Order: sequence, then C-alpha cells, then structure tokens
Amino acid sequence: MSNARAAVAGISPLRAVTFGQPLCVWAREITTALDFYLAIGCEVRKVADGRVYLHNNNTRFILAYSPGPVAASVAQTLQVTTVDLAEVCCRLYELGIEAGPITYPAAAPHGRIELCDPDRHVVVVIQLPASGDTRVSPARHSPSAHDAGGHRTAVRRA
Repeated sequence: MSNARAAVAGISPLRAVTFGQPLCVWAREITTALDFYLAIGCEVRKVADGRVYLHNNNTRFILAYSPGPVAASVAQTLQVTTVDLAEVCCRLYELGIEAGPITYPAAAPHGRIELCDPDRHVVVVIQLPASGDTRVSPARHSPSAHDAGGHRTAVRRA
C-alpha cells in the first residue's frame, strides 16, 4: 500500500465544502478513486479533516468520501495535464481502466484523452508539449499510429 493510500485509511465522511474551496470530487471508495488520480499524475498535497487535497500543475481539487450514491456533475469536468500521455494510459490499463483513443483537437494539439473516474466524474488528461517541442501536432508526424477513425492510438510500453 502506498503512503498516500495508507494516509487516507479510515477517512470519515466530509459533510460540506465551503465556498471558495477548490472543486470537491466525491467518491464512494476513496482508495479506488485515489489510485485513479495518482495514475493520471495527481499528487497528494495534504490529508486533513476527512479530505485528500490533490494537485496537478495548476489544478487543485479535494477528494472526499461520500457515504451515499455519487451524482457525477456534467457541468464540472476536471482537467489535468501530463508530459507523457502514453504512460498515463499504461498506468490506467494496469488499474483495469481503458483510457480510450488519444485525440488531437485544436485546443490540445499534443493529445488528450477523456474518461470517467471510478465514480463517473468526467476527467480530461492533456499532453503538454515536451520542452523545446515546436511541433503543431504529433498526429501529423506519425500517421501509422492512428486507428481507422483517425484517432491516435495509445501504445502500451514494455
């Protein structure tokens, strides 16, 4: 068990998140949700008062236990970034989560995936450009890595 998972063992339910706090992501199984968010590159900043404070670049949010059914909000999409989207796809695969195709929209020319966390919250993971990378889109440089629908496919690393 990782230190982050051990730190949240026995977390009590969070009753409310006050105005001005970061986005709160409710989870029925906090350790399963935490495994997911660690796999997509989030870091635990602090564990306090039944809350796990997570951080990914400029994205801050709170992971909190929900004793009842979790209603995922379609109005709130959590966006995180990574320097290695293929690696994130591999880590998700190891958890039994299929990441889906990597797409290359204009707003994320280096690639992105959209998926749901274990509690059905929509999460978008965006590939950051590598340091010194001036390419507009890697899709233009490796056409053989596309599926029949024109989406770049995730490659599992050995």
